Order: sequence, then C-alpha cells, then structure tokens
Amino acid sequence: MAKIDSGLASLRTRSVWARSLIGIYIFIHVLFLGFAGFVLWQELSTGFGIGYVLLAPSASAAGLLALVAAAIPVLMWIHRAGSNLVEGGANDLTHSPGWTVASCFIPVINLFVPFRAMRELANRSNGEDAWQSNADVADVSAWWSCWIAGNVIQLWLILSYAFNVLTNLEILVPPGVNSGLAVFGIALLIGSAIFLWRIVAAVTKAQQSMTGVAQAFA
Repeated sequence: MAKIDSGLASLRTRSVWARSLIGIYIFIHVLFLGFAGFVLWQELSTGFGIGYVLLAPSASAAGLLALVAAAIPVLMWIHRAGSNLVEGGANDLTHSPGWTVASCFIPVINLFVPFRAMRELANRSNGEDAWQSNADVADVSAWWSCWIAGNVIQLWLILSYAFNVLTNLEILVPPGVNSGLAVFGIALLIGSAIFLWRIVAAVTKAQQSMTGVAQAFA
C-alpha cells in the first residue's frame, strides 16, 4: 500500500508539471495562430500571397522547444500512471508503461500505439476491466485525431516549402491557401494539446480518487 501511495503522489507531481508545460505549449501556439491569422487576412485582403513566410510551428525553434519541453513531463506522467496500475495488480495490460513510452519514438508504430495505450490507460484508471480497455474515450480520440491531422498539415507545408526551395519547380497555390492551411493546422495542434491536458487531469483524478484505481487494482 505504501508503494501505491508513493506512486500516486509521484503521479500528482508529474501531472502538475505535464499540465504546466502543455499550457506553455498552448500559449506559444496561440501566438503562432494569431500571426497566421494576420498573414491570412493580409493575403486575402491584398490578393498578394507572401508564400511560405509562415511555416509549421513545429519547424520553428520556439515550436520545437515547446513540443520537446511538454513531451518530457507528459511521457514521465504516462509511465508513472501505467506503473501505478501494474503495481496495483493490473498485470493484464496490453501496453506496458515502458512500451508505451518507447512506441512514441518508433516510426509508423507511433501513429497508433500511443493512442491505443492512452485509451487503455484512461479506461483502466477508471476501473474498467481488461475487456473494456479498448472502449472509446472521447477525449483520447479527439486528442489523437487533432494531433495526427495537425501534423499532416504542418508536414505538407514543410515539404512543399522544401520542394520549392530545393528544386527548379514550384508548387503554386492561390493567395491564402498555405496561410489558411497553417491556421487550420495550428488550431488542430492547440485542440490536441487541450484534450491532452484534460486527459492528464482526468486520469490523475481517477487514480487519486482511489475509486477507479481500487477496482483496477482488484
């Protein structure tokens, strides 16, 4: 019991750090969104496309730094939350804490395993049995959908910019198209971060309450 109490205390601390850094990530990307909106308005009102002055936030130094800074405490939180379940007796988890964290760094696998692992973590922390671990969790689905879609848009902007710079060819689009895509992509990333903030808070609360945890640990 002392080990479980220690794990719950650690989870609470990591939750505070994770949500704080997610908050900073959101703030930085809100600034990007404001700039993207201004560029979009300028292009639409003047009819003049300024090209790729706006790149994906993740490609900028500030955006990348915010992503890395937020990812570290979030991954630490995920590992602790999963470890709490294992230490409490939930030995039938499909995704171990270590594998969940490692999967985030493996190409292709990181497109679906982190989502499934987070869904299992949310369900089991709320006392669901193993056979219910794959039940839909609205916030988890929204988090991952926004994250994938937002990054696909940002990747397209980066690749098209690189194509125009590094080749003699150019992808031409009407004024406002790229800026509009950037606005939409940034908004999706902000939405993803908000849903992740909610997931961290909800799972931490479920485990701290000991109601869902007690059932999962049974």
